[in-house]
Amino acid sequence: MKLGFDIDDVLYKTSVMIEHEVPNIMHSMNLRPEFDMSAYEWEDMFKLPMHVIKQILNQMSFDTLEYVDPLAVRAIKQYKQIHPDIQLAIVTKRNRTSTEIIAKYIEDYFYLNFDEIYTDAGGEISKLEVCKRNQVDILFDDHQRNVMPFIKVSNPLAVLVSTPAVKHNKRFAETYPHVLTDWSDLHTILDNLV
Repeated sequence: MKLGFDIDDVLYKTSVMIEHEVPNIMHSMNLRPEFDMSAYEWEDMFKLPMHVIKQILNQMSFDTLEYVDPLAVRAIKQYKQIHPDIQLAIVTKRNRTSTEIIAKYIEDYFYLNFDEIYTDAGGEISKLEVCKRNQVDILFDDHQRNVMPFIKVSNPLAVLVSTPAVKHNKRFAETYPHVLTDWSDLHTILDNLV
């Protein structure tokens, strides 16, 4: 079995990073620090021109050790110890360089290795298609757009990650059948799915 994990708001606490860093960045740019954490798209979150949003994004810590989620990594690592034959993959829309930095932090500081990394920074194909092409059996992702296509197929499956810091998927989480709200439930969710 191969498990796939997204980076943002799954392995990496992106929402926490945004809440911590964006107010200071916006102040430094003489902008009022108002943004909507329940929105997923940058344009909806900031309601600013795209060139200003890009300036904000360029100052954010998208690939630092500080925001790697230790609870996620520990739960995955414990599951791997119990089930040593499973394969672990990262499935993300991030670029390869940023993804490899995060994977290296997880390997160096948490001693967890991912067998494969699948990136599609251009967003050309869906995560469902990435999972099908690479035999990923279960994907863990935080976004409705990435998880919805999995409803129509029996294999692969997707689990919606809706931990407390993730605010953009709460309404969808109420109706989706496979939701992870606490990393300590990883074993139970996987045991129920396989």
